[in-house]
Amino acid sequence: AQVSTLVGTLAGLIDPEHERAASGGRLRVDADAVDALVDQLAMTLAEVEGISAGSDPDDLALRLDRLAARVRRLHRLAADLHLVHAGMVIQAVELAAQDAARALGRTVQVETIGGDTLIDAQVAAVLRDALPHIVRNAVAHGIEAPAQRAAAGKPEAGQIRLTIERRASRLTVACRDDGGGIDPVRVRDAAVRANVIDADAALAMSDAQALQLVFRGGVSTADRVGAIAGRGVGLEAVQEAAALARGSVRIETALGEGTTVTLTLPVALAHVLALEVEADGEKALIPLETVVHTVRLAPEQWAEARRLGAITHAGSSLRLAWLPRLLRPRREGAVPPAASVVVTRSGARTLAIAVEHIHGVREAIVRPLPAGIAAGVVDGVAIEANGAATPVLRPFAVDGATTSLLPPEPQARTRQRVLVIDDSLTTRMLEQSILSGAGYACDVASSAEEGLRLARSRPYSLLLVDIEMPGMDGFGFLDAKRADSALAGVPAVMVSSLSAPEHRQRAKAAGARGFIVKGQFDQDRFLALVRDLAGPA
Repeated sequence: AQVSTLVGTLAGLIDPEHERAASGGRLRVDADAVDALVDQLAMTLAEVEGISAGSDPDDLALRLDRLAARVRRLHRLAADLHLVHAGMVIQAVELAAQDAARALGRTVQVETIGGDTLIDAQVAAVLRDALPHIVRNAVAHGIEAPAQRAAAGKPEAGQIRLTIERRASRLTVACRDDGGGIDPVRVRDAAVRANVIDADAALAMSDAQALQLVFRGGVSTADRVGAIAGRGVGLEAVQEAAALARGSVRIETALGEGTTVTLTLPVALAHVLALEVEADGEKALIPLETVVHTVRLAPEQWAEARRLGAITHAGSSLRLAWLPRLLRPRREGAVPPAASVVVTRSGARTLAIAVEHIHGVREAIVRPLPAGIAAGVVDGVAIEANGAATPVLRPFAVDGATTSLLPPEPQARTRQRVLVIDDSLTTRMLEQSILSGAGYACDVASSAEEGLRLARSRPYSLLLVDIEMPGMDGFGFLDAKRADSALAGVPAVMVSSLSAPEHRQRAKAAGARGFIVKGQFDQDRFLALVRDLAGPA
């Protein structure tokens, strides 16, 4: 029934204008593409109905194979409906470049290559936001003023070349200008002025490291602040957009020759090849394009990594996050004796994610989170065959988080402690043996006075007290306990050879929580009462 409904719905989606464009969150697609999908759905529906009507067992496997092949075909056709031409973003790029050039008194020519490349509509939206920042940055910081270009032997019009290329499942978008390039010295100075780094850190940086500072907010090498440049927000916005799309951005420059900014993005955001991982019952998918390295840690290495909150990879110290804490920062739970670590990178950001199990690589369709739910470290969810939702991570979002993402340290197991107070050696040994065998820590005292001293010297979960003892008896002990604010709340049970009702009543009046007659001693009932009052061992 669901397939039949889908056939009718898709048939009504055909756009008579046969256009392929994405705008305002709506997508118009080729009628031929929808026709092909409807045809495939109709054939699949017929196949499903044939199987539902009953098939010869020998023929069932063949029918199911054909059905699976058709479903895969449907999947590809449906995915293609989201594809648009990359050229749809070029107009915005050219407009941004010319507007910036006019504002700054410069002349630019924009050349584009690969505008007919088919890309996912969501990726196109990312490019539509990011590329204008890049070209405005090229005009403001790269392309020189006409007089400078003439002095350098360059044509008056600055050249900006935008190249869009698809390689397998990745899309590469490179924006190259023939301007003056980026001076690492000026970038260092700008970062110090913006209080992004201090002077000592700037001096210690290599030129390659200094170039990465252009992606930091507030860092700008512009001589003055204007509508086009000087605020230091352009390339930071580009890096954030790339990271949100599970991509990265790279910058290359040569003084006097120009700069190239390269965006690398997945061709489709809804489909992802991911590493399936698990820890303490929590499963997640890590996009494969962010995975740099995996390693299994021995118990001693895992303990050291937890202590330091980091691991060393390729000579660098990487922040460590425990998967369950990554998903729910305040989560408690068991910590395994050993772990595997998945090293991830998105742009300049890296993170090591500790997990118990790495299940392998799988393809997933990413569903967005419901509206109103903050994404955080979760990019979306993949719906499993059983209806469960597996989170798809975007590790870059952890950068700058202050909440500890380390696993909780295993706590030394504290056993409940019970004090046995009885002048009978046999009784003391019997109760101590039973309690120790059940996992309780047990101390013994041969008199009420000794028991009172022990009870005041360390915490106990339960006191087992005889009535008849030399000196202070059990009732006297309970009176002293009740008068001591530190002991008043500790439960006590009378264990006595006396069994008369008046003894039970007096024990209850003195605050005893139970009464055990030695002549009617039952080990199971004894332990049940201990667990009830002291808690599990």
